[in-house]
Amino acid sequence: MHSLDTRCSANDQQWLREQGYNVQATQDIALIGGKVKQILDAKAILGLLNNFAKSKSLAGLMITGHGNESGVGNKGGPLGVIRPGADIDISYKQMKDNIGYGLSWAILNVCLGGFKKGDTIGKQPGLDKDLKLSVEGGKDLSSNAPGSRFGGITRTLVPVLDSFHPRSLKPRP
Repeated sequence: MHSLDTRCSANDQQWLREQGYNVQATQDIALIGGKVKQILDAKAILGLLNNFAKSKSLAGLMITGHGNESGVGNKGGPLGVIRPGADIDISYKQMKDNIGYGLSWAILNVCLGGFKKGDTIGKQPGLDKDLKLSVEGGKDLSSNAPGSRFGGITRTLVPVLDSFHPRSLKPRP
């Protein structure tokens, strides 16, 4: 299991270890001297995903942070919301390409992380019609195999109320 953010709680990490996962928690930003500093950039994070995937040790992924329908980032605007189609550090397509296979489980505690390619996103501010997602969405990171698990929402995430946890995911039939 790999988490891009240590906000994967100690309880979640312990539960995953009890299930037999080797938990590797990574933090991409940190508060240093009262200022947010970038620790790992997108290239480094994608490299980690690629290395874990090449060794076939990446079974799942949990990301907590900012997102939109096409990726994740830390450049949130008002209230931390990433504008549709903008402010993305890492796209779901980049993650999928670096992993190379569908994960047995994925948790995306980010806004709009529950879409897959081809889904109707709905009306967006300033547009008169529904949009279909033409690129990979967060749900495209997980496998479609029976027993695989996914947690993500298709609207703005309200932390704590909307957050997914590994133990709460139900397997696909």
